[in-house]
Amino acid sequence: MRYHLLVVRYGELALKSSYIRKRFERILIKNISIALNRENISYSISSDWGRIYIETDYIEESIPVLKRIFGITSFSPAIKTNATIQDISNLATSFAEELISREKKFALRVTRTGEHSFSSQDIAIKVGEEIRNKTRATVDLMNPDVEIYIEVREKYAYIFKEKILGPGGLPLGSQGTVLAYINNPIALLATWYIMKRGCNVIFYTIDSMDLVRRFTEQWYIPNVSIIGGRKHLEELEELIKREECVAIITSHTLYDHPRETIEDIRRWKERFKLPILTPLLILTRGEVIDRANILGIPL
Repeated sequence: MRYHLLVVRYGELALKSSYIRKRFERILIKNISIALNRENISYSISSDWGRIYIETDYIEESIPVLKRIFGITSFSPAIKTNATIQDISNLATSFAEELISREKKFALRVTRTGEHSFSSQDIAIKVGEEIRNKTRATVDLMNPDVEIYIEVREKYAYIFKEKILGPGGLPLGSQGTVLAYINNPIALLATWYIMKRGCNVIFYTIDSMDLVRRFTEQWYIPNVSIIGGRKHLEELEELIKREECVAIITSHTLYDHPRETIEDIRRWKERFKLPILTPLLILTRGEVIDRANILGIPL
């Protein structure tokens, strides 16, 4: 069955007040649009409470893009039908016939939001019975070979077989502007952790312009600002003031020379009178290397 729809989920946004959530959602939709446009992917996008929907004929091409957009917790290629129990049953059964054979064990994972004349349990019972009759497969809720998800919203239902993880966090640009001091590749890992919290980042780099540029392209950073510097603190001070940065990201770690590191952080705080964000302090050398490798940051 060919997919033409991606159901996108976000986590932390849903915990905010209605006004903040809507603002963050608009930012996330904008960031998704910028990323898809950058890859020349045709699409249409819409949303309702807690979900963003992307309709496109380029599902496979969209998947690696969505994996790298901050604010997305997970997403699923899906098929769509009307939110009636018969329409759901018909489509879910056809969907299951392509995935399940007599030898397979399956489970239905049903969720429902909104006002309907049926419950999630009603769907599970009816659809499960139809699938068993069509495929002769058995139900196994604890250790299935195949999971089929049915997500019922107000007017429509969405059927899919997997949830693909995104980076999570908050959408880029939903928080304040911070300066990333990129004096080595590890600083990009520190910056990644802060970007995940939604901060807009200005990259100040001494001699890693190409590396930073590849990193910003990889993570679809909108309106990217990369500034090549000369390691002059006066230059940093002017940039921080001009861009109204609220904090500085550095690559400090504690696994080498911890006493000197703490003293250096103290000097940074005294010089710039701003919070110095050091997300790598809690990581071991091995954890830094492993995480950098996962994110494709060359060390």
